[in-house]
Amino acid sequence: MATDPAPTASLGETIVSLRDVTKSFGLHTVLNGISLDVAKGETICIVGPSGSGKSTLIRCINRMHEEIPGARAEGRVLLPIVGVQALDLDRVPGSLPDTQR
Repeated sequence: MATDPAPTASLGETIVSLRDVTKSFGLHTVLNGISLDVAKGETICIVGPSGSGKSTLIRCINRMHEEIPGARAEGRVLLPIVGVQALDLDRVPGSLPDTQR
């Protein structure tokens, strides 16, 4: 399987980088091999019909996908210094304690 060259940010330093992000719910693949760079100062739009994976993509970036039982993610989501998966977060800031869900 040939892969496209890595995307490059055009306006400045990359602040978010996705590499081959794939997201599945059971046997249903919602995102398949998404790669994207967002540069500091760049404005992007994520456009698509209902159910096409726009919110799922955002949830992969902010790690909210980890709260969905049975969901599986692959690939890399990188912030300027460290992969977001490497951050030691017990809970997303602002989320409700388990007793209030």
